Amino acid sequence: MSFLQKSWLLLCLQLFAVALTSSALGQQLSAEELFNRGKAKVDARDFEGACPDFEASYLQSGIPGALLSWSDCEESRNRFLRAMELWEQALKRVQDDPERVTFVQQRMAALRPRIPRLKIVVARAALQGVTFFVDGKTTAIPAEGVPIDPGRHQVSGLAPGDERDDAQIDIAAGETKTVTLFTGTKAPPPDPPGPALPAPAASDDTMLIAGWVVGSAGLAGLLVFAGTGIAVVSECNAEPADDGGKKGCPDGYGGVLVANAVTLGVGGAALGVGVILLAIGYTQPGDAAPGPAKVVAGPGDAGMGVAVSF
Repeated sequence: MSFLQKSWLLLCLQLFAVALTSSALGQQLSAEELFNRGKAKVDARDFEGACPDFEASYLQSGIPGALLSWSDCEESRNRFLRAMELWEQALKRVQDDPERVTFVQQRMAALRPRIPRLKIVVARAALQGVTFFVDGKTTAIPAEGVPIDPGRHQVSGLAPGDERDDAQIDIAAGETKTVTLFTGTKAPPPDPPGPALPAPAASDDTMLIAGWVVGSAGLAGLLVFAGTGIAVVSECNAEPADDGGKKGCPDGYGGVLVANAVTLGVGGAALGVGVILLAIGYTQPGDAAPGPAKVVAGPGDAGMGVAVSF
C-alpha cells in the first residue's frame, strides 16, 4: 500500500470516528430533557421509570430541583431509606433558600415515622454469637430495631456450628415487626454406630470333606458286604445235603466269609464316623478353635477314628 493510500485510509477512519461522536452527542438528552421526561412519567405513576431520569438529570446538572424530585420519586416507590438519604443531601444543598429548607424538613419529619423497623429475637437464650442477615446482607440489629423499606424481606440467622434459621416477612409502612428465629430445639447428634454384627458362622470345610469321604467309604463297604453276602448265601445254601439238612459252603469260601464280615464292620464304622464328622462340620464355625471331636489315625494299621473329649 502506497503512502497516499495509507493517508486516505487514516483520514476516512478519523472522519468516521468524528461522525460517531457527533451522533452520540446528538442522541444524549440534556439534563432539562431528562427532568421533563421524569415529570411526565411521574404524572403517569411510572415511578420505576421516572426515578432514573431524575437521578441522571441531577448528576448532569447538579440543580437542587432535580435532587428534590429524585427524593420525592424514591419515596413514592417505597424506597424510604434511599429517599431519606436524598432528603438529607437536599437539606445541605438548599441552605440558602429558607423556603426549601422548611419544605425538606417537613418531608423528612413526615417520612421518619413511616419507616418500618425490624426486630429479631433468638428463642434459645443459650445460643450466642448469631449473625443476622436481611435480604442477604449482614445486618446489626439494635434494640430499637433496624429500619428497612416496606415490603417483603428475607431474614436469616447463622449460629456457630453452621446452624441456620430463615424467615420471610411482609412489613408495612410505619410497622415495627419482631421476628423470632431458632424456635425449635437443636437436633441431637446422631447415635454412634453400634458394634459390628459378627459374620455368619461358616461351616468347617475340613470336617465336611472328611465326613463325606469317610461316610462314602463306609457306604461303599456296606454295599460290598451286601453283594458278597448275597453271593455267599446263594452258594452255601443252594442245595440240601444228603442227610436232609443244608449243604455247607464250597471249599475256599472261608476267606470270602471273613472278607464279608470285615466289610460289614469297616463299612458300618466308617459310615458312623462320616455322620459324626458331617454333624461337627455343619455346626462348628470354620475359624473356631478345634472342638471336642477330631479325626485321628487309628492304632497301628487300623485306619481312621474319631477322638472325643469331654
